[in-house]
Amino acid sequence: MGRNVGGAAPGLPPTCLRGLRKKSWAENGIVVFEAFMPDDNTAASRSDGGAETSVNWEDDDTVLPDTQRHSNAAHGVARVQLSEIRRINNAPNTRDALLAERTAGDPHHGNIVYRRDLAKLHRKMIATALALDCTFIAPPPGMNQSDGGGIGSGRPGGTGRSGSTPAA
Repeated sequence: MGRNVGGAAPGLPPTCLRGLRKKSWAENGIVVFEAFMPDDNTAASRSDGGAETSVNWEDDDTVLPDTQRHSNAAHGVARVQLSEIRRINNAPNTRDALLAERTAGDPHHGNIVYRRDLAKLHRKMIATALALDCTFIAPPPGMNQSDGGGIGSGRPGGTGRSGSTPAA
């Protein structure tokens, strides 16, 4: 994919979106660090052993509404600046800790990847920094479903759409 600059693959837009699938990830309009903790299960399938936090890259105006349609965004969306990922990578205690990437197969989907050798303290510090700097976007009226089911699908976890961008 080319050389990474500040931990980011070339060609990424200035913002990404993280779906808030758990109610506890946003308290009174404030996103908490748990929303940005990586999924350790993803490390086994990566050659670099990094753990992923799934995002959608906000390439255009369609990405936010597509992300909001997914059950993984039932409690809102967090918008993260790519510049914050770069800032974290330049901080003395978290130098080169993250990789921002786009995944194959979906034009908008990607990950914020936490380096495999990061201590738990560093992971929490990074997740807290991302939460502190992000912007909370509430779900549109009628889109927040407490049972976690998707919008318009009539079944738990569905989106009512096929082939749409996965919620981060």
